[in-house]
Amino acid sequence: MSVVPPKPAPAALAPRFREGKGTPLLLLHGLGMSWRAWEPLLPDCSAHHDVLAPTLPGHRGATTWSGEFSIAALADAVEGELDAAGFSTAHMVGNSLGGWVALELGRRGRARSLTAISPAGAWRTRRDLIRLNLAIGSSELLMRNPLVSRTLALSLRQSQGRRLAFSTLMERGDRMTVQQARDTIADFRACTVVGDVLRSGWRDGSFQALEEARYPIRLIWGRRDKIIPYQLYGAPYLNRLPSVTQIGLPGAGHVPMHDATGILSALILQLTAHQDLLQSEGTP
Repeated sequence: MSVVPPKPAPAALAPRFREGKGTPLLLLHGLGMSWRAWEPLLPDCSAHHDVLAPTLPGHRGATTWSGEFSIAALADAVEGELDAAGFSTAHMVGNSLGGWVALELGRRGRARSLTAISPAGAWRTRRDLIRLNLAIGSSELLMRNPLVSRTLALSLRQSQGRRLAFSTLMERGDRMTVQQARDTIADFRACTVVGDVLRSGWRDGSFQALEEARYPIRLIWGRRDKIIPYQLYGAPYLNRLPSVTQIGLPGAGHVPMHDATGILSALILQLTAHQDLLQSEGTP
């Protein structure tokens, strides 16, 4: 009697993306998304690097979250991904929640360079944290509303419908394919840790300053970020990150991978190439 091997999971639901040759590059997505958020950048990045883009636990296609949630515990999980891939260090790029996790991994000495794109995690006042919770919480409620879901499903068929549907996250949702748009909605609806992330902000507090960093840190912010606008959530990072450089992306929102694909790829690869050159020459 022959044994039929189990059918592999569809590629779109794979828990991680791994492809390319070169020095290691880690890509970390934002809350409610998956590794697919990086699809516009993957061809350029994997042409120069060994790219690892995992879907974070508690998100669609990844392992479920168990135990008490914290950013430190999430960073532990990503360290497990790095170890399994054989990466002692990696160039790191993170967006939103992924940016916060990348910064924590940098604190642990795992970063060769770090590009944080509209990273979550920094706020000054209780009022700013309340605003952030309301922005994310209201988006979750809308996404889980059956009427909203049906309306979105119809609107995604048209480019302008996609642009409107994702206007809170990005400026150019029309550049997404219909399937990418559907996957983005499905990713958000399947995320089980939105509440955990929001509660951890109240319990654990804002990002604590790094005393030193032996790697370059670049802070990139979409100038049209509607979720965590720079003045409230980006500026607080400036005195918490040593020797940080900052760049504003014109015409880009909170998740700018479709808004500014070419510019973003160029900024990431310019930093990684420069750091690889320095390390090849023995410069610390």
